[in-house]
Amino acid sequence: MFRDFMSPDEAEQLLQEVEKAGFTPAQSGKSKQLYGAKINLNKQKINTTRFRGLPDYARQIESRLHELAGRDLPGHPKEILALRAALEVFETTDAFVLRYRERDASNLDFHRDDTFAYGEAILDFSLESDSVLTFLERQMPGVRTSQTKCVRVPLPARSLAVVYGRARFSWDHAILAYDISGRRTSITLRTLSETLRSGDDGRRILDIARGNTIQG
Repeated sequence: MFRDFMSPDEAEQLLQEVEKAGFTPAQSGKSKQLYGAKINLNKQKINTTRFRGLPDYARQIESRLHELAGRDLPGHPKEILALRAALEVFETTDAFVLRYRERDASNLDFHRDDTFAYGEAILDFSLESDSVLTFLERQMPGVRTSQTKCVRVPLPARSLAVVYGRARFSWDHAILAYDISGRRTSITLRTLSETLRSGDDGRRILDIARGNTIQG
């Protein structure tokens, strides 16, 4: 967790930039903006025809995170090494903006970001209001237990959370409706999985994403 990832003025500027693009309705009372190739998870196919690039701020967030992660960080050395290893191969190929409203009981259902489509690190930057990211440990197939482990991680406004390691692969995460106060906007950045990167479509996505601007 990187608290105060941006100053209040920077966050306000970023929010104004986000507002320039229109939102479309999404599930569970949210609205969204999506920048990325369309991936059919069932057929494991990619459609790159509508991917025209990423907003400028996606690379700016990524660049700042790489810089901060290279500094002295608090925490267990093994965790820091694991974070850096996950970020070493991180290159934004997908930006997902979600808007939550308390009045609409907006929420994000428990899920794990697909591992066929996306790499290890998932970045989530919070704007406008505080929230909480709730994790539930995944049950192993064939193993029954009477207890489900739950971890709640505060998401202060202007903080950047990085989900990686066991939190990424062994736990589901969600934003619960009662953790939304007023309005919250989040920017989630993801990268292609190693498998997809090596294919022709993956290389095309990387080429477009590296352009760092929306192509006309």
